Amino acid sequence: MYRGRIIELIKIFALKIPGEIEPEIFLKWSTKVSKERMEKVSRFFRKEDAMRSLFSELLVRAVISKEFNIPNEEIKFTYNQYGKPSLKNSKSFFFNASHSGEWVVAIFHTAPIGIDVEKIRPVDIHIAERIFSDKEYQEILRKPREEQENYFFDLWSLKESYVKAVGKGLFQPFHSFSITKKNNGEIIFACNESPCRWFFKQYNLAEGYTLSACTIQAQFPEEVTLMDLEAIEQVI
Repeated sequence: MYRGRIIELIKIFALKIPGEIEPEIFLKWSTKVSKERMEKVSRFFRKEDAMRSLFSELLVRAVISKEFNIPNEEIKFTYNQYGKPSLKNSKSFFFNASHSGEWVVAIFHTAPIGIDVEKIRPVDIHIAERIFSDKEYQEILRKPREEQENYFFDLWSLKESYVKAVGKGLFQPFHSFSITKKNNGEIIFACNESPCRWFFKQYNLAEGYTLSACTIQAQFPEEVTLMDLEAIEQVI
């Protein structure tokens, strides 16, 4: 089914969602995604959530179509028991997507990977006491007050990228493993797995956002590749 080249190195793409889109344009893009996606999109009450969900799959489809050189209509997904999608009839291709605020991001590789983008916003950092590990919560409290919020979302996106790479999403409790981000940017991971070998990298996507990627192979790209709607339209 798939005729293109295998993605040997990790690739990360990002799409900034348009602020406004005409109903007929939204409808046109809706015909490019799966029936399952459109059913999910239709259940969102807020327009912004619907847009993020729609363009998340559009970005994934555009990259798959380009890398594998196949028509969009031939792309089919299958889902594991936790709802994580994968490319049907392909056991050597992995992808993951995330969205927050104005951004949609996606990561692709030949090994399990996960990605998460978070818009930094006001939050009660004390919720970390019940959802993060105790070590992580104490590390947040030790940070200067003006740094606590950013560090909270750094940890959140790193942890989210891991549970998505594993394939369990939020079915994997956040307090079941610990991540520490050193002042020099080094990321230290501790879990109950044996061996506990996962690698992380963070990217500067845009002001006010934190973006984290996780994989079992340390082959991260230096930068995120930006895409726009015109580039997506050219391939799907």
